Amino acid sequence: MGGRLTVKSVYGEGATFTLEIPKVIASYSSDNLIPVPDEDDQLSEEENNSTINIISSLDTNNYKILIVEDHPDMREFVQSIIGEHYQTRLAENGQEALNILEKEQIDFIISDVMMPIMDGFQLLEALKSDNRYRHLPVLMLTARAALEDKLNALRIGVDDYLTKPFIAEELLARIKNLLFNYKERQEWAKEQHAEALLAPEDAAVLVVEQEESSLVPLELGVTEEDQQWLQELEVFVKKTCGNNNFSVDWLAAELTISTRNLQRRLKKVTGLTPGKYINEVRLQLARELFETRKYKTIAQVSYHVGFQKTGYFTQLFVERFGITPSCFLEEEDS
Repeated sequence: MGGRLTVKSVYGEGATFTLEIPKVIASYSSDNLIPVPDEDDQLSEEENNSTINIISSLDTNNYKILIVEDHPDMREFVQSIIGEHYQTRLAENGQEALNILEKEQIDFIISDVMMPIMDGFQLLEALKSDNRYRHLPVLMLTARAALEDKLNALRIGVDDYLTKPFIAEELLARIKNLLFNYKERQEWAKEQHAEALLAPEDAAVLVVEQEESSLVPLELGVTEEDQQWLQELEVFVKKTCGNNNFSVDWLAAELTISTRNLQRRLKKVTGLTPGKYINEVRLQLARELFETRKYKTIAQVSYHVGFQKTGYFTQLFVERFGITPSCFLEEEDS
């Protein structure tokens, strides 16, 4: 930004830090225009724009978010960001969060990792092993150092993580995306329930399963087999998404299943269509590449994860994470 940071210090008296940021009139440049996506990207763009419209239309006041954080200042900071958009409840540790869940209907959980009594990952394990709560989206707040060892606990489309420090726009973008996925899973469950009612035998089985597992109404649950399949699928998509031949049909063929079956299973587990899921994996992979500094430019990362248009990739990245890819490059420069 062309700014300057200076310090004047007198021993025993103190120091004065001065940060100067020049006021500049923004200039127009054709380089800043977002290019029109090519034919390969067009389908994904249309689907993504549809997703954005749905996310924007979510009635956020109907959702209650539980903030689990032991540090009072951080807890108040998170609440100040989301309190204008969502109902909130507060807990100081994982055990207190579980006690609240026993008494209240919660739609979303934001949890710190390091907490006394029960930390964030112990809470996550408790939630995912309980059919009453395993469907709830969980956003983990974590330090970069802890991220590498714990990423396997967070699955695409089900849970997410956010490294500290973060900005308000980034947190709100993550919450909206996870709530959208949650809503999509619930809609899928409603459709399956309606179909089951048309077949008496299937309907009976569905009712028995819900009574035995105490599932939230219309929530079909995600099995350990589903989680294992999703993890293997994520690894495969990450390895092959840069392939020029990559598409939903190609992916289904590689998995030796029909495109329809791929869509049904992904909708059940993540709430996402195959196209949206592929974009999600690509964007998550891109973030990992930025964080680990494996590439020096946005274009290199964009091409590696399968986007031919850097401008379109940047647009999706901002909509998904609430920050621009250039933020990671600026961190490196500083």
